[in-house]
Amino acid sequence: MTCDTMSGATRYAFEIQHRDANSGSFAHYYSYEGTSCSRNFYPVYHDRDYRFRVRAQVEGDWSPDSSWALFYYE
Repeated sequence: MTCDTMSGATRYAFEIQHRDANSGSFAHYYSYEGTSCSRNFYPVYHDRDYRFRVRAQVEGDWSPDSSWALFYYE
């Protein structure tokens, strides 16, 4: 996963969800917080939709969450 860098950002927080095969709803899967705006991610569940969003910390304050980015993992 990757996002555009934000000027002055010192940290980034990613939230990842997967679509539950039974309910069809998205559920929490993984969260990551670090200094990089990219992160290697290896899904465990195959044949699923995933989505992620990110926010940045600038001068101690967190930005609003980005829009969800959707991807499918075979």
